[in-house]
Amino acid sequence: QRGIPLPRGEHSDIGAFEIGCPTLVCPANIVQANDAGQCGAIVNYSVPTPDGSCPIEFSHPSGSFFALGTTTVTWTRGSESCSFTVTVNDTQNPTVSAPANITVGNDPGQCSASVNPGSATPSDNCSGGIVTGTRSDGLPLGSPYPVGTTTISWTATDASGNTSASSAQQTITVNDTEGPAIANVSASPVVLAPPNHTMRDVTVSYSAIDNCTSPNCVLSVASNEPINGTADGDTAPDWEVIDATHVRLRAERSAHGNGRIYTITVTCTDSAGNITRKQTSVVVAHNIRSPLS
Repeated sequence: QRGIPLPRGEHSDIGAFEIGCPTLVCPANIVQANDAGQCGAIVNYSVPTPDGSCPIEFSHPSGSFFALGTTTVTWTRGSESCSFTVTVNDTQNPTVSAPANITVGNDPGQCSASVNPGSATPSDNCSGGIVTGTRSDGLPLGSPYPVGTTTISWTATDASGNTSASSAQQTITVNDTEGPAIANVSASPVVLAPPNHTMRDVTVSYSAIDNCTSPNCVLSVASNEPINGTADGDTAPDWEVIDATHVRLRAERSAHGNGRIYTITVTCTDSAGNITRKQTSVVVAHNIRSPLS
């Protein structure tokens, strides 16, 4: 203490002396990613070796949980202080779960259906995420969904701009359950006379429309009397289908019956396999001496 060399072998003095505390030096600013599944992180940093004669107070001790964002950490010892920042960034992508798939029938008269697809459910380490749905046909989610299957791809984005690594898929299936509409079915002529066994041309008129596509229509013929077996000089065949609007019918009926009725059926089928049938009749009258309704 006095600056006097101590001779070898001599005893040293016993006494007290003062020491000065070292200058506070805080660490550099810290930037760290969030802990998995947490909206923040536990952050550890280097601190001076504990010294009871030079205690330091920490506003946020090493090993504290730091929320997302930037936090200032201050060290204080008496009137001396220093500070640094701890920044925790959210680097975790959210995930997303799509709503259940939906299957519905078309709206009446439409080749589509109005459907509310619902909304996907995001999952993230921090709150505040949003979901976005994109239709495979490029239309807004609220637009009618056409007959067939439309896929919606759902993604989630959190408040930090992280987007789900993969999208969740939802399908909206609209089935065409509406058959074609057939109207104004009639045959001309409606009565075949005289019953001389000859084949007559008959025109079948009708209109057919469908909610989606033009239907395919065909004609078929049935009779209340057999083709043969009435013992009146029958000749087969009694009818021929020419095309979708024309048939040929034989002007022939049993001499002992009340007249023959040909039933012509119009069958229309749409692209979804829905079928509609309508009928009209042509009569070979037994007695045509009076008007026939």
